Amino acid sequence: MSGFAYPAAAHNGTGEVSAVLRRADAVPELSAPSGSATHYLATGATTRGAFGLFRWDMGSEPSGPSPHFHRSITFTPGAPREDYFETLADRAGREALTPEDWTEFFLRHDTFWVEEDRT
Repeated sequence: MSGFAYPAAAHNGTGEVSAVLRRADAVPELSAPSGSATHYLATGATTRGAFGLFRWDMGSEPSGPSPHFHRSITFTPGAPREDYFETLADRAGREALTPEDWTEFFLRHDTFWVEEDRT
């Protein structure tokens, strides 16, 4: 039989009870004036760096980044994304960034913008 193959075992232990309940009405970690909110469901810290899982609730007003893609981010191990969301949510911090700072920020977070056809 060919097809899907599971990756190598990540541990050889017997497992552990480590689930955490997060209720649907939990207060988001980050909120934006547009009404958007970011919930940290699992961070790199809680998954031992394996991945981050976030819920992004969009408000009624259009918001968010222009079309973009990531070249190297995979599901697991995943890159830490908390700094990305926190920087974008911090208006004063965003306004203090120079064009060079933005370039470094987007490269650090593996974000590449799609050239839009404006014809």
